[in-house]
Amino acid sequence: MQELTSRQLLDREIVRYTSTGWQIVSQSESGFQVVLPHVVSAGMVALFVIAPMILGVLVSLFSVVFGTALFSLALLLAALLALDHLTKKPQLLYITADRLRALTPAAVVTHNASGVTVCSVCQKPAQADATECAHCKVAFVRA
Repeated sequence: MQELTSRQLLDREIVRYTSTGWQIVSQSESGFQVVLPHVVSAGMVALFVIAPMILGVLVSLFSVVFGTALFSLALLLAALLALDHLTKKPQLLYITADRLRALTPAAVVTHNASGVTVCSVCQKPAQADATECAHCKVAFVRA
């Protein structure tokens, strides 16, 4: 079983990062830079801003004071959400192939007590001639 090239190792890691919401900022032969932007969820906006505004308008039909208070609360929560969004900085990482090699555990194909061929890292079934585990994606090395 052969070791992954730097490009293959980086490509595999890029796929892993982009599938979890990270965005690629730059890429080179030796590494890549990713950013995880701060995102305000639509559910938070609906729960803390839109719902109190709607309730404030509906309640103001019956009680102007209480309706105005709810509407004011919605505006205050909107301002707090905006302030939170503006003050949080996005996470930024630079990842190199050398660092990945140093941090990536090596795996071998072994046999468990039942005689089944498994990955030594995740203990899931693996094919003896595979180059990486299909489950944990760790590259196999020769034992």
